Amino acid sequence: MKSVLLVLLLGTYLATAEWKQLQDVKQTKIKYDLDAYPLKVRSQKATDKEMRIDFYDSDGVQAGGVQIHFDYSPPRYKLIFCNNSGQWKWFTSTPVLGGGDNGGTIWKFTKTSKPNLQFTIHCGEKVVLEMQLSDSTCVITGWETKWSREVKQIEFGKLDQASEAYESRPVYCNEKEVKNANVSPRGRVKENQVITVTCVKPAQFVLIGKSQVTCQSNGAWSSEPRCQLCGNDSRIFSIVFLK
Repeated sequence: MKSVLLVLLLGTYLATAEWKQLQDVKQTKIKYDLDAYPLKVRSQKATDKEMRIDFYDSDGVQAGGVQIHFDYSPPRYKLIFCNNSGQWKWFTSTPVLGGGDNGGTIWKFTKTSKPNLQFTIHCGEKVVLEMQLSDSTCVITGWETKWSREVKQIEFGKLDQASEAYESRPVYCNEKEVKNANVSPRGRVKENQVITVTCVKPAQFVLIGKSQVTCQSNGAWSSEPRCQLCGNDSRIFSIVFLK
């Protein structure tokens, strides 16, 4: 039973995660919910370049970011809006490069808000940085208003010459529930997919709003239709009465 469950979970993961090359999306904001999913990035097999990833909220306001410089030995990092005077810092644990796909290195960046605001960097399976963003290590004025924002977009910067690919995540909308209505298809729906809402008893209920609703790129539905009892809306009652 456990093995079947593992296969199902693995299948779900593989269906929702995909490695995408970065050559065509540098300096472009990419939709990514960092508060929901850790970000995985593959760096080149051998590099003395810089990795830079900026984080933004849904309105395009910068919400932090990370830089890794590989021309130091071992590599150093810098957190945007956090490190004192913008100086490069040593990792708390030395990264071990290589061992990933095509000999490159897999980096994982995780932001958590509970119980504390924290940013963690993995190099392969090894934790190389685990920083509480609410402690004295973040001393730049206004840091909290930046890193506490929900990250909905990422951007690989102009100076980033180390990153090769990132693991993308599609956007989904939660299952749509409409009282006294049938919704098709049911379940979680992928970005840009359309569902249809029809009232269960058209003689008693009337649809208020659009019958077709789209899952938007921010994970929200495009509208909120409802099925309402005819006699409960004076506008509908007047129309029925006149007929």
